[in-house]
Amino acid sequence: ADAHERQRIGANPLTAALALLSFVLYVFAYTPLKRRSTWALVVGAVPGAIPALLGWTASTGHIDAPGLAIFGVLFVWQIPHFIAISIFRADEYARAGLKVDGVVHGLDGARIRIVGWSFLQFAASLAVLKTGIGGRFYEGAAFALGAVLLAICGLGLRAMTREQTCRWARTFFIYSLVYLPVLFAAMVLGR
Repeated sequence: ADAHERQRIGANPLTAALALLSFVLYVFAYTPLKRRSTWALVVGAVPGAIPALLGWTASTGHIDAPGLAIFGVLFVWQIPHFIAISIFRADEYARAGLKVDGVVHGLDGARIRIVGWSFLQFAASLAVLKTGIGGRFYEGAAFALGAVLLAICGLGLRAMTREQTCRWARTFFIYSLVYLPVLFAAMVLGR
């Protein structure tokens, strides 16, 4: 009974190792990289997405395709979501000396990156289906949510003033806040 009780209280070694990896990446890679490169965003998206993988490995004891697919959705989602913030908060990031897309690549470059990562987001949301999780309800929701996401991206491809770009980025950002929980709710409900 003691060994069983310890197992229920603690984390399995894989989950503990992933949690440690998340901590190390966040503290020793992402945090110092923010002042040096826009790659900080990609590096920081790993610890940002690991909590879902932690839940998966805590439950199953291993890493497999469904856990990685869920990790992938969260990983990719963070990037265009944050790039949008870097557009409408570009002046603040510049004053803070942080290397973000809206500052380093300019508003037009940041918009293009949002569009590219959003296509990857759509693909990642559909890749979940290949792992056997999600179901028909999720599939319909992923297509509908992704279609709206890409429609918003389409609006971002037209020529815009700085003010229009910032408004568009806020719209994208707000939609991304709706997109992710609805997508995951559909995943749960579609099982």
